[in-house]
Amino acid sequence: MPFSNFKPPLYKCDFDVPFAEQLSKINDPVVIPVQQGKRAYIKLGPESINSIQAVDIKGNAFTLDKNIQEMLASKVAIGSFESGVLETYILDDGSVCLYDVIMLNGTEINSSYKDRQKSLKGMFGHKSGFTYPDTLEANSDLKSHPGRHFIVKDNSVSCLDSRTFVIPNFYSVKVLIEEKYSYRPGYYKVMFTTPEGYETIGDLYHPHEELYANTQIQIAFKKVENGKPVNFWFSPIQHKNKPNYDEAGTEISQISQLSYFWYGPEQAAPILG
Repeated sequence: MPFSNFKPPLYKCDFDVPFAEQLSKINDPVVIPVQQGKRAYIKLGPESINSIQAVDIKGNAFTLDKNIQEMLASKVAIGSFESGVLETYILDDGSVCLYDVIMLNGTEINSSYKDRQKSLKGMFGHKSGFTYPDTLEANSDLKSHPGRHFIVKDNSVSCLDSRTFVIPNFYSVKVLIEEKYSYRPGYYKVMFTTPEGYETIGDLYHPHEELYANTQIQIAFKKVENGKPVNFWFSPIQHKNKPNYDEAGTEISQISQLSYFWYGPEQAAPILG
């Protein structure tokens, strides 16, 4: 199959099912923290450095840095490792972290995730300029980890298996845009709805696109002070139809229900202080 037709796997994030419950449904879960970077898929071939291709999670092609291409090309070995498709994270400093391997020499790899990681380390080594992700046990205290989110894979299935999902290491709640600041480009005032009306939360900085007053968005945060989110940002979890003028779901009562996202209603733990 030409790499131009390759469809990166979709890793779902489901806020409707408590994360602890999602973890319990995986027979042999492997939890992989992500602290930075962007997920990408890289194809290696035997021809030359020009045969190295990369796509992002949407399947859009992009060019790797020349030094990364050369490092990858140096690992291709006729008769052993002639071609492959790798799941990687391109880190903020431009380096590559090798998360998984999908195909080797034209064959999909169906061994366990832990065995696939051993294969990657055997092929690329520890002094090659590449790094490898840490893995956590599913019963770890994930909330205290500095990772921004976690990829959860079933150790017993291939990289392309649809059971892989994402647990964000932050809370995401619905709010309303109160107003756009005319004198502070990219800044918006956001608010909750309350039984008495509305309550301002604070200011959101989002310069990447224009947002509109009275529309619903989601903000992400890790901490609550005095009953309000602090140090929040524009959540990657958003309603598929924007702008959305529906106020339903933007109630301040969301703050008292944050632990449900992790534990469900019966095992709720205290929210972040």
